[in-house]
Amino acid sequence: MTRDGTRRRKGSAVNANVLLVDDDPGLLRTIQLLLEDEAGFRVTTATSGETALQLLERTGGFDVVVSDVAMPGMDGIRLLEAIRERHPRLPVILITAYASVRSAVAAMRAGAFQYLAKPVDPDELLLQVERALDASRLETEHRDLRDRTGDPGRFDTLVGSSAVMERLRNTISRLAAVNSTVLIRGETGVGKELVARLIHNQSPRRVRPFVVVNCTAIPGELIESELFGHEKGAFTGATTSRCGRIEDADGGTLLLDEIGDMPVALQPKLLRFLQEGTVQRVGGRRERRVDVRVLAATHRDLEKAIAEGAFREDLFHRLDTIPVRVPPLREHLEDLPELVDHLVAKICRRLRRAPVRVLPGVLETLTEYTFPGNVRELENLLERSIVLSPEPGILTEVPIPAPRRQERSPLDAIPLENGFRRLMELTEEAELALIRRAMAAWPGLSHAKIAERLGTTRRILETRLRRSAVTTGPADR
Repeated sequence: MTRDGTRRRKGSAVNANVLLVDDDPGLLRTIQLLLEDEAGFRVTTATSGETALQLLERTGGFDVVVSDVAMPGMDGIRLLEAIRERHPRLPVILITAYASVRSAVAAMRAGAFQYLAKPVDPDELLLQVERALDASRLETEHRDLRDRTGDPGRFDTLVGSSAVMERLRNTISRLAAVNSTVLIRGETGVGKELVARLIHNQSPRRVRPFVVVNCTAIPGELIESELFGHEKGAFTGATTSRCGRIEDADGGTLLLDEIGDMPVALQPKLLRFLQEGTVQRVGGRRERRVDVRVLAATHRDLEKAIAEGAFREDLFHRLDTIPVRVPPLREHLEDLPELVDHLVAKICRRLRRAPVRVLPGVLETLTEYTFPGNVRELENLLERSIVLSPEPGILTEVPIPAPRRQERSPLDAIPLENGFRRLMELTEEAELALIRRAMAAWPGLSHAKIAERLGTTRRILETRLRRSAVTTGPADR
């Protein structure tokens, strides 16, 4: 928990071990109390660089080092160089009263995670320690995953040699070099989130967080707090203050997935964030500046949503700075062989199975299918086939789903001769059936309440009742 009551950032360890180095006993004690009392870290102190190195060699187990630069004997820069040589993955944060561009550059070139000038802002120090812990944790997880399954980056890529995919790769490369807002559009299952991750991973922000917010998965009443955070007491259940996902993405990239499902009431606040680069927590008064690149993705027709009043036109234009369309699989079926090989290898690694050989007949079968669920459907289909295959190590067939039967509409039965008259009759019959169901379902409600629930007026409802002679009991219960 930080000094203003906000929660620590996701991924930081509650009992992380910090090695604090400073030759000033008073400042050493002050920072120790800050790290212990405000953030719950376990802090070991050293009054010299030499002592710090001895502690590292003798005890080890530290998650981050915070060190002063100007110390007698071994100063902070030399300590940093020694740590990078012996413990290359241990993050080091340097603090000095002698702030200058030259010393800052020297510290960063030597491998410092961050460089802070005295007097150090307590919240900034806590934030940087948190970020150092997060970065170290992510690197460890990545290394462990690579050791278990091979390089995960091998599967985090676009597959296919078609002209369509080459154009998309070129677009991603260009977008990674800028900070512009991007709206990624495409059908369900085409890989919109993958495109967003590739933009982030190829950008200068790749060492910072990539945060995904699925606007569909979060209940409408919670999404504002999830995005912007809240202050203690802002609403029932807000027992502590917490930052939102936008603040979590500070310095990195935020993907607003399925942005077309964002509640209309929240869209003005999102628009303000995009325009001003600041966030205000629910129940808070202070605006906080953040450095976040925003990517948005949707499979919905936003122009239609604008016409229906479900999406703000000004927000659309703000998000649509650079539009990117991810093509459906049916537009580049020539990539199927590469894509199948890629997905089969990925599935086998995930299931911890030996490699599977795909017979030529499988590809012939797949090329005859249009894949309405796109790459996601293809991956699910292949995984199901691998798991259920009667011959381990060989994929002999893939059961293609049968075409969905198109339900015949009642309107198809309307004759062309006098068609409008029959259509009006059908409309009246449908209204009568709806009214009968409403009267049976809500026997205790007045006509006004029933009309409100049906989405009409009491006058229209009672006109239909008189015309159809539906028995309803009292005239208006």
